[in-house]
Amino acid sequence: MARLFVALDVPRPVRRKLLGLMKPRPGVRWVREEQLHLTLRFLGHVEEAMERAVRERLDAVQAAPFSLRLGGTGVFPGPARPRVLWVGAHAEAGLLSLQQAVEAAVVDAGLPPENRPFHPHVTLARLQRPDTAWIRAFLRDHVDFEAGSFTVGHFALYASTLRPTGAVYERLADFPLNA
Repeated sequence: MARLFVALDVPRPVRRKLLGLMKPRPGVRWVREEQLHLTLRFLGHVEEAMERAVRERLDAVQAAPFSLRLGGTGVFPGPARPRVLWVGAHAEAGLLSLQQAVEAAVVDAGLPPENRPFHPHVTLARLQRPDTAWIRAFLRDHVDFEAGSFTVGHFALYASTLRPTGAVYERLADFPLNA
């Protein structure tokens, strides 16, 4: 059984700007460059037959390429108990349309619908022992951060293997946007 998610890749020039935010800090586990992505839908552990059905439905998704802009910072679940530090993605029509099409595809394949609202972001770090004063300062200092924009021309299906050193991602399939 594979642990899967559907995501958008972040191109190298934008990743470089994100990496510029990452300074060593106790209690902050920064994401590795190759792991920077925007999740469209986390699928969880999926049996092989379900994975095939998901791939078929994702292959049928019709969506046009669009421009995506990353900027601003925040934390999940919130400032009182920060566990994840992120850079936001501006929820433009193309992104929302693609995410809804991906959601419909995976539900059509037989997975349950996502019950949480879509909050487009790129995870920068996992916060293990949050220093709330540092987090408040980081968010204040980067409130106007802009990583830039890029054209999204495809999305991908990934497998995620959890290891003590962090997750390892494997790209399983690419799906071009061409509607």
